[in-house]
Amino acid sequence: MRHGFALILLATLASTASAQTQFYKCKDKWGQPIFSQRPCGDDAETSSVSGPQHTGGTTAAAPGVPTAPADGPSTWDKIEASNTLREARREIDRREDRIESLEAERDRKIAALKNKKRYANNNLAGATWEESISSEMQAINHQYQSKIDSERRKIDRLQEKADRVAESL
Repeated sequence: MRHGFALILLATLASTASAQTQFYKCKDKWGQPIFSQRPCGDDAETSSVSGPQHTGGTTAAAPGVPTAPADGPSTWDKIEASNTLREARREIDRREDRIESLEAERDRKIAALKNKKRYANNNLAGATWEESISSEMQAINHQYQSKIDSERRKIDRLQEKADRVAESL
C-alpha cells in the first residue's frame, strides 16, 4: 500500500507527457512530512509534479523512473522517503504495543502463580510445591523478557532506519 500513491502518480505521468499531478503535503504527529492524494490535515499544502518531457518521440527519462536534480532529492525521492518514514513509525508503534501486551500477559501469569503459592502448606510437600512454583515464575519471567528484548532490538533498528530517512528529507 505504501507504493500505491507512487504507482498512481507514475501511471498518470506515463499517460501524458505534460501532465501535472497534484498532491498534498502535511505533517504527522512527529512533525515529518506526509504526502497524499487528498488533503491530509488542516495544514495541507498543495504541490504538483510534472511528467517526463518528450524529446523527438522519446522521453528524457525512462517511463516511471524519476530523475533527481543535481542540487538535492527529487519530489519522488521525498515522497518515497516520507512513506518509508511513516511506515517505520507505524511499525515502531505496533512493536511498542506488542511489548505492552507481553508485559501484561507476563504479569497475569506471575500473579496467578503467586496466588497458587499462597495455598502451599507449611510442611515439606508445601515447601517443595512452593519451590516448584518459584522456578516456574522465573522461567516465565525469562521467557517473556527474551521476547520483550527482541521487540526492543527491532524497535531500535526501525528507529535507526527512521532517523536515516528523516535526515534525507
